[in-house]
Amino acid sequence: MSTEELDYTHWRDSTGAPLTKRPDRLGVATNGFIRDKTGKILLQQRADNGFWGLPGGQVELGESVEQGVVREVYEETGLQVRVERLIGVYSGLASYPFMRYPNGTVVHYLTVVFACDPVAAPCGSPPKARTSATLPPTPYPHRPCSRTASALRTP
Repeated sequence: MSTEELDYTHWRDSTGAPLTKRPDRLGVATNGFIRDKTGKILLQQRADNGFWGLPGGQVELGESVEQGVVREVYEETGLQVRVERLIGVYSGLASYPFMRYPNGTVVHYLTVVFACDPVAAPCGSPPKARTSATLPPTPYPHRPCSRTASALRTP
């Protein structure tokens, strides 16, 4: 199906708002699924929409997706990790892959999620520090978020 045939007005962006235009471009992103020794999962609260999700972000030109997740996790948490294994690749419309930026640009992300192991504790403040939390591995309310299969919304 070509992008001209796809009616984007039936889909929603990462905030839950309906798309008002066709995405401007395709992007590649990574997320790190990280557990501590007790099995708690590391999540971060996004500053732009309040959702909780896995740490990660956009892959930069010239880097592999594995390098991208290691860099993004460090930039956002200060935690040094190594990639353990691939969890999955998410790009379908049902996974809310659309990110609308403040300047109006809409990106359709293909997101690669990796299980990562911490190799060093955070030292100092990470370059892009955000609110982080570890949560027990129990079922969470399903609330899709950009670039992740599910996320939590703060009350």
